[in-house]
Amino acid sequence: MNIWTILDLRPTEDEKQIRRAYARLLKKHHPEDDPEGYQRLREAFDEAMKLAKQGLSGMEDGIGFTDDNEEDDGEDNWGDSEDTEDEYGSGEETEEDLLTSPLSRALPKLRWEPEDRLPKKSPAELVEEFMDALDDLYRNFPSRFDLSLWTGLLNSDVLWQLGSQGRLADEVLEYLEEHYFLSGEVWALLDGTFGIKERMGLDPAGFREQYPKVSDYMFRGSLAAKLGYADLLAAEEVEDHEAYLLYREDFALAMQDHKMEDARWALEKALDIFDKDTQILCLQIEFFRQVEDWGKALSACDRILGIFPEDEEIRMIRAGLLLEMDRSAEAREELDRLRQLRPRDPEVLSLSGQCCMRLNEPERARQFYMLMLELRENDMEAIVNLAKLDGYVHGLPKSNKERRSQMRRIQREWGKHSPARTVRRFGQLLLMKWMSLALIAVLHILLAITWNKHVQMPVWTYVNQWVHPPEAPLVLTADELEQLPPGSPVLLNMDKAFYTGTLELELKEKDGDGNNLISYMAQKEAEQRDLFDRLTGYICRGRIGGMSVILLTDYKQSKQIFESGSIEAEGIVREISSPALKAFKDSWAKQGNYGTLSSRDFYVNIRDGLKGNDLHRNVPVIAWFYIVALFLLYVRLIKNIIRNKRFLLYDGDTERGNA
Repeated sequence: MNIWTILDLRPTEDEKQIRRAYARLLKKHHPEDDPEGYQRLREAFDEAMKLAKQGLSGMEDGIGFTDDNEEDDGEDNWGDSEDTEDEYGSGEETEEDLLTSPLSRALPKLRWEPEDRLPKKSPAELVEEFMDALDDLYRNFPSRFDLSLWTGLLNSDVLWQLGSQGRLADEVLEYLEEHYFLSGEVWALLDGTFGIKERMGLDPAGFREQYPKVSDYMFRGSLAAKLGYADLLAAEEVEDHEAYLLYREDFALAMQDHKMEDARWALEKALDIFDKDTQILCLQIEFFRQVEDWGKALSACDRILGIFPEDEEIRMIRAGLLLEMDRSAEAREELDRLRQLRPRDPEVLSLSGQCCMRLNEPERARQFYMLMLELRENDMEAIVNLAKLDGYVHGLPKSNKERRSQMRRIQREWGKHSPARTVRRFGQLLLMKWMSLALIAVLHILLAITWNKHVQMPVWTYVNQWVHPPEAPLVLTADELEQLPPGSPVLLNMDKAFYTGTLELELKEKDGDGNNLISYMAQKEAEQRDLFDRLTGYICRGRIGGMSVILLTDYKQSKQIFESGSIEAEGIVREISSPALKAFKDSWAKQGNYGTLSSRDFYVNIRDGLKGNDLHRNVPVIAWFYIVALFLLYVRLIKNIIRNKRFLLYDGDTERGNA
């Protein structure tokens, strides 16, 4: 096809007329809507301008490219000037009007000029021109989001000469890393021209490290990158768009990282510049909800509803905030409105149920939760809240008239069975745990054997003496003392007391239970063997009635006996188990001095009083192991019974029970 036919002009050397025709037809062949038509128009315009500059219109020689499948129809192909003015306008646009069109303003340095009229430019100069045009387009905030201007820029001659790779692509990426507040459509155009995603695919980690912002905003990877620009484009009062966008980005990123103080600071800065961005208002709601500032969150909801009164999601958030603020009556009004719009929405039903529970309307709340179960079987929120309602009914005073009927309904719903069946199911549960029960029984037997062997008193007596120290009875006669069993507390008032010269020593050797051996020997022998560092007590004797009693004392008590010959003290009756001490007793019995000794082999430990180590010293480590093992087994068994509470109490064959 002839270039003049494409331009709808007669062959001419008038550059102004060619530009006017090009501008008129550019409205018809928009780069985005008709890229092929735009390409033909652009090529025809370039060729016509070249011929006009050279003074060759092509009228005599038919200069101009023609499609091989078409013939020139002569004058009939040239558009009538009057018809053209009727279709496209008056045709009175000046050259200045054309050169100040939006596309021309966006690309001031990329207008085509014939090659023979311009000095040849280096690639660096061409790149610099392109980057200047790119910067001019970005800095004009409304133009930044105009796809036609970006299409014109990315179809400029510089790209045809340099291609999309190499230095120009690197320059563009470096620029975009600092200037990235663009719409998704613009990012798509840039990717189509410079192959950004393809470059990233070659080295994803390295690309993200070098161009983190490009990666984020190209793929909408963060909360900040997903925010739009519509409200900001419509605002006329904003002077510094870039500052606002940076504060908004800081706020969104701080929210994403849960840095609430940083988020609060950035939010205040952003709102000082522009406070009508619905997207940041929505983020503001979430921010104030997280910091539990319900009042400010509610104010943000009201501001959005002032702009979009039919926004159902914001109304739902508002109802939840009113519940948090204990303004249940207002929340009910909001939820009533929402149920008319979304009568079977589980979230609306859930909030309605919570509202009724706060307003002390359990039966109405039950209706909402039952409807939730109809819509979504096994809805855990509905089941839990129905259980709470059942607990509420169970906690009502027994005098309440409605409690009995409601309790019958609850038991019917949950399938509660008879006490006899509960006992049978409990037996079934225990049979399933027979191994644990057998282990518990074995441990009980082992503990009883060990306890009787070493402690020699009932468990409850031992525990009671530990928690509540026994009050020692005053023993006044020898007969009373001889009748007391080992482990009994006593209060003795003895005269004619004296130190026997025998010591109690704790040796380094171990007995069969792993405890240090206790030995008794004369003081002279202990001195000779240098065992005073093992000294634990002094053996004394005192008389009660006509009977001499062996006493285990500490240094202070033995000194009192030595000085005064008498002592009054509390102690524990103990059997003599040491052969050495028994040998001393037998030798003293033969001497017969200071009163006769009892035929029983016992002594009174007054060194440790009634709550000393002597009271508990005979509990071996193995017994404590049995006790701990039994405790853990009982805890496990009880937890298992609690987990199976519904199995024990309910049939589980109703709708609620199966849920």
